[in-house]
Amino acid sequence: AIVGGWIDWESIGVAPADVAAYLREGAARKAHTLFMLGRRVSRVNGEQFSVERIHDLTLNQLRWLRDLNCLDLVDREALSRQIAAVQVRSGDVPPGQPPIRDWRHLRGLFHTPSWPTLQDTYFSVAALEILGGLERMDREACIKRILKLHRGKGYFTPPDTNERWKGRIQGNARDTLAAFETLRIL
Repeated sequence: AIVGGWIDWESIGVAPADVAAYLREGAARKAHTLFMLGRRVSRVNGEQFSVERIHDLTLNQLRWLRDLNCLDLVDREALSRQIAAVQVRSGDVPPGQPPIRDWRHLRGLFHTPSWPTLQDTYFSVAALEILGGLERMDREACIKRILKLHRGKGYFTPPDTNERWKGRIQGNARDTLAAFETLRIL
């Protein structure tokens, strides 16, 4: 709520410095790695995969830590590596991760099967920007793929393919915002 500007520190009666001091204390400091990535389920052909990914809530947690000047509590290097590993660069996926069909249509994007692809890409790129890890990703491939999805007048639609994943790019307002914000960052 604070990151979104819905409330401010004064309205809840807490000073940002006090929250930062609390986060730096022993028990809270140890919990940060688990605090950062969200566990979600990805489904492929009826099989479920438990994945750790950046999503809207964890991205806001990173923004909050940045605003409190507490990003030093996060292992930026490890987190950046973990996020960048989700970018589709080939058909090879790490063990335990969901398989990706027809990866060539996704090359350059951050894709988790059964999740909205353009939003997944935005959350990952925005997190890498905050962490100072944009150099870990293939920026050019990401830009090219997003631009290939642009159909003019602000619409982003899936590539021409019969694969079922294409429904995860719907061309709606969320996808459009995610695409434009990703391009702005890159």
